[in-house]
Amino acid sequence: MVRVGYDRLDGIHQLLQFSDHFEVIDPPEARELVARLAEAIALRHRPPNP
Repeated sequence: MVRVGYDRLDGIHQLLQFSDHFEVIDPPEARELVARLAEAIALRHRPPNP
């Protein structure tokens, strides 16, 4: 386990470099931000519907 702290919530973006090798535990706002970012990335990389 590694503890990382940021002064601002948008610092969470830096954690995306670790792909699926991290989990944000707290605060809830940071977890929600990671979920939104992951969803946006997944949507962008889905193949188009024929």
